[in-house]
Amino acid sequence: MRSPLLSIMVVAVVVAALPSATFAQVPQVQTAKESTTRLYVKTLPPGAQVTLDGKPLGVSDGLFLVPAGTAKVTVQFDGAEPQVRQVEIADGRITRVEVSLAGDQPDGGFRVDPPQAAAQQDAFGFGTPPGAVRLTSKRPPVPAVPLSPLDAKLLAMVDDVNFVETPLRDVVPALAKSAGVEMLVDTRALEESGVDLNTPITDRLQGLPLIAVLDNLLRPCGLTVLVRDGIIEATSVERASEKPIVHVHDVSDLTGAEGLAGLAELIQEGIAPDSWRNAGGEGAIRQIIADEGTALAVSQSWQNQWQIARLLDVLRQAKATPPDKRRPLGYAGYWSGAATAVAARAALEKAVNVEFDEMPLRDALAALAKQAGVPIGLDFRSLDVAGVDVNMPVTFALKGRPLAVALDRMLDPLDMTFVIRGCRFVATTRDAAVEMRSVAFYPFGPDTDRQGRANWPGLVDAIEATVTPDNWRSVGGASMIRVIDGDVPGLAISHTTAGHRAVDAFLTAIPKGATIK
Repeated sequence: MRSPLLSIMVVAVVVAALPSATFAQVPQVQTAKESTTRLYVKTLPPGAQVTLDGKPLGVSDGLFLVPAGTAKVTVQFDGAEPQVRQVEIADGRITRVEVSLAGDQPDGGFRVDPPQAAAQQDAFGFGTPPGAVRLTSKRPPVPAVPLSPLDAKLLAMVDDVNFVETPLRDVVPALAKSAGVEMLVDTRALEESGVDLNTPITDRLQGLPLIAVLDNLLRPCGLTVLVRDGIIEATSVERASEKPIVHVHDVSDLTGAEGLAGLAELIQEGIAPDSWRNAGGEGAIRQIIADEGTALAVSQSWQNQWQIARLLDVLRQAKATPPDKRRPLGYAGYWSGAATAVAARAALEKAVNVEFDEMPLRDALAALAKQAGVPIGLDFRSLDVAGVDVNMPVTFALKGRPLAVALDRMLDPLDMTFVIRGCRFVATTRDAAVEMRSVAFYPFGPDTDRQGRANWPGLVDAIEATVTPDNWRSVGGASMIRVIDGDVPGLAISHTTAGHRAVDAFLTAIPKGATIK
C-alpha cells in the first residue's frame, strides 16, 4: 500500500530550494520569469485554438503562461471566422478572456475581465483562479432523490454472477430473475448497432450493486442501461441518449448561487463531455436559484444522471470528512470508495511471478488474475474494433514485481492498458480507456488552510506539465482538471486509471511544507 497522501495537504514545489534526492521520481518543473503573469481563455463551446500575437498557446479552456503587455488574442473555432481582440495583460496577474461562438458578447463575442485585484490574492500572491468551482454552503446534507422507482434494486448488492459462454440474449433474463426486476433487451437497437444477441458472455462478478454488474457485462458489448416506466432495458448507447430523463439535483448543501455555474461546468466537463449541447450533444443543464436553496435541472440519459448523482455524493462525502482524514474519492474507477474497489487498488501492489511462453493473451491475464486474487476482464468489443486477437501468443516473464508493473509491461507492447471499474480490472485499448475515464476529487488537508489558499495555478501547471502532459484538455487532450474552492478545497480531475495513478504518485511525492512556483 502507498503512504498517505501528505502531498495533498501541501500544494507545490520550489524546485531549486529542496534537495534533489527528494524528487528522485518526480520530473523537474520548468518555470519562466513571468511565472505569475497568465492569460485564462474560456470559450463556448470549448476546444478552440488560441494564439497570442500569432504564436499558438493551446486549446481552450486553458490557463496560459504569457508575457505582460498589450497583445493580440486570436480564437479560432473549426469552421468559423477567427475572432481577434487586443488585450492588455497585467504583470503578475491573471487576465481573463471569454469568447462565445454565438457572438452574444460585445466586441465580436469577447469579454475581457479586469485582472484580479491584490485584495483578492492570498498569501502566495494568487487569488481563486478563473474557472474554479466555489463550493460553500452551511446547509445540512440533502437527502438523495431517486432517479427512478428502481433505484433501490439497482443499488442492491448482487452476491454472485457467473456466466460461462452464455449467449447475451440469455444473460439479461437470468439477471432479471436473480435481481427480481423486469428487464428487457432492445433487440432493434442492438441490430442497428451490429450487436449479435448470441454473443457469448463469460464473466464472474461478486459483491457488486446490480447497476455495476450491468455496466461490467454490457459495456464490453457496446451497450448500456435505459431505465424508464419501471423497466430496465439493455440497449445501445445511441438509443439511450435519445431517451433522456429530466432530474433536478438539489445542491443546496454544496453551494449557493455564487458557485452554481462552476458546479454545472464541472459536471459538463467531467461526465460524458461530448453528450452536452455545448459540445453538439443533446444533454442540457440549467441552474435553479430560489429562497429555499439551489439546484441543477438536468436532461440526460439515465446512466449519465446516475454518474452525476455519484459525483455529487463524492463532494458531499469529502465535505463531511474531517480535514486530517481526507483522501482522494471518485464516483467510479480508481478512487471508488467501495470495499471491493479498495481491495482492487491494494492488489496493484501485490507481488506476482509470471513466466509466459507463447501463452494466449486471455489465458495469461487469467493466470495473473488467479495469482493476484482479483478478477481481470477483457474489453472484447474495443479489442475487436482495434484488431487485437485475445488469443495472440504472449511471451513474458517477471519475478517478484507488483501486479501493476506486470500488467503495464505485458500490455504496453500491444498498445493496450487496463482500467479499474468497481472491483475489477479490465484490459482494453488505450483509446477505449480514455472513454472510460472517471472523475476523482483530491481534497487538500489542514496545512492548506493554515498557509492560506494554495498556489492554484502553480499546482495545476505542474501537474499538466509533468503528469501525462499530452493528455490534458489545455493541449487538446481529453483529461480535465478543475480547482475546487470553498468548504473543501482541492482538485477535481477526470482521467483514466493510469492517469489517476500518475497524479496520485506525483502528489504523494511532494514533500510536506513545500510550495510551488
